[in-house]
Amino acid sequence: MLWPRLGSGGYWKFTDLGDGTDGPSSQDCSVTGGKGKKLDSDKIGIGNVLELEYIIYECAIEVKPGIAGINTGGTYTLSATQKGVSTIWPIVSEVSRYVFSVYVENKTLWVDLEMQHRTLQGFPPEFVWRKTWGTKTKVGSWANLKF
Repeated sequence: MLWPRLGSGGYWKFTDLGDGTDGPSSQDCSVTGGKGKKLDSDKIGIGNVLELEYIIYECAIEVKPGIAGINTGGTYTLSATQKGVSTIWPIVSEVSRYVFSVYVENKTLWVDLEMQHRTLQGFPPEFVWRKTWGTKTKVGSWANLKF
């Protein structure tokens, strides 16, 4: 899905993960489909570029990324059926961009952030995106996470 970028031209792309809702506290969220009990929440910074707010529930993780001090479009929900999301945020349209990914693997929340620049390659020349720098960060692990 593409959403218009604030400012002049360009779009950023994300994978919509839907929204979870809290189920009854006496029932297992993996059966009811709700978020379950809240396990943790925090706000972290990665490389002076990414700010990530997150809330960990038993059956869902809500993440709200901000790249270079700019909100990238809202809160995304990870769950047993949607274990990851990727976002592309243009810095200078058609020249440079950030690629942000967040995903769950073995009850651990991971974040990948890359900066990419567009360059010419080959003959006849064509534009390609090249990674300028990047980081992979383990946000945390939760034994009570049910996916």
